[in-house]
Amino acid sequence: DTQGEFPRWARCSDSWKSFARRPGRAATPGRSFAGHTPRYFHEGQLHRLGLRIIISGGFTLATIGMIITLIGVQTAFPVFVAGLAVTGAGLGATMSVASTAIVGNVPPRKAGMAASVEEVSYEFGSLIAVAVLGSLLSLFYTSRIHLPQGAPAEAADSIATARDLASDHPGLLDAAAIAFNSGYTTIMIIIAVVIAAGVITTGWLLRQYGPGSTASAYEDNTH
Repeated sequence: DTQGEFPRWARCSDSWKSFARRPGRAATPGRSFAGHTPRYFHEGQLHRLGLRIIISGGFTLATIGMIITLIGVQTAFPVFVAGLAVTGAGLGATMSVASTAIVGNVPPRKAGMAASVEEVSYEFGSLIAVAVLGSLLSLFYTSRIHLPQGAPAEAADSIATARDLASDHPGLLDAAAIAFNSGYTTIMIIIAVVIAAGVITTGWLLRQYGPGSTASAYEDNTH
């Protein structure tokens, strides 16, 4: 159902077609939801549930959210957005207690160093993700697009270029959308695998921080 036109999920509305043709925009709902997750776990829930359940559970929820998002790519736009929201909620839960896990478990004299490691990890991780995933998306788009007969080769450079040239080449924008959607789906699969690896890794590293455990060995560091 993708031959020569937008996939079903991208045809849900004319407004989404315009939205989907802009690289990088589709991740916005999930990022926004994660950024506004309440600091609910900083209160009594953190000590009641423990770091392992909140952090590993958050990654598990985010993995489920990515699976829902992938289903939404093939079915309907509302499912796609719901998946991003679930992913954001899971990552928001994880990030909301990450600072406590990092800064609260080093001696006071090293609290500043731990805070610096935390900040650098956030910033460097974001930059690496944007650089690597953005480059991979461009690679997948370029390698997967099937240009219509007579379409200029530069249309394979980016979906933005294809959009600019589409008025003079029928079928070019549809071919570009199919290639971009295919690449974006692959990127989401990669992200889901990485998050799932985070479930396993944090589940093992935080195995001593189960329900009822103390989240911070040095409580004063987190105040």
